[in-house]
Amino acid sequence: MEFGPDGSLYIADWYNKIVSHNEVATTHPDRDKSHGRIWRISHKSQKPWPIPNFF
Repeated sequence: MEFGPDGSLYIADWYNKIVSHNEVATTHPDRDKSHGRIWRISHKSQKPWPIPNFF
């Protein structure tokens, strides 16, 4: 969890269907190492920041 410059709370998480990580090899194909989520939590009164132009 981290607060961003816009005052919102950002949370990063992921889901892995392997429950016991120590009993399964790190090379097992069911380990998901490429998908995750970033949640942005802000108050409804917060105004959105302008989207920067990266091009």
